[in-house]
Amino acid sequence: MKIGFTCSTFDLLHAGHVQMLRDAKEQCDYLICGLQVDEFVHVIGDAHLYNNHFDQAREQISRKPGGLPQLLIHRTPESIDGFRFDDFEITGYDAQPHIAAPIAV
Repeated sequence: MKIGFTCSTFDLLHAGHVQMLRDAKEQCDYLICGLQVDEFVHVIGDAHLYNNHFDQAREQISRKPGGLPQLLIHRTPESIDGFRFDDFEITGYDAQPHIAAPIAV
């Protein structure tokens, strides 16, 4: 059995990226894709902020982002179907406190 690995920033809406992944998959039985961080650009239609959420929004944008977490893979099974939940561990994730907000109607 052949397990392939590729690592990049993939845009699954980009035909060239999808074709590259298909070509890579043809070279192996299973393809594992590692992802790299890149700038995320997203357009949101109908985005809005309710008047009673201004304080919570100010709190959110005042927070300093934490460090990037790491994904550890503890073992590599013979088959991709052989992975178990405890094979993976996320380290360095530091969640910030919840920001409560009233429901806006």
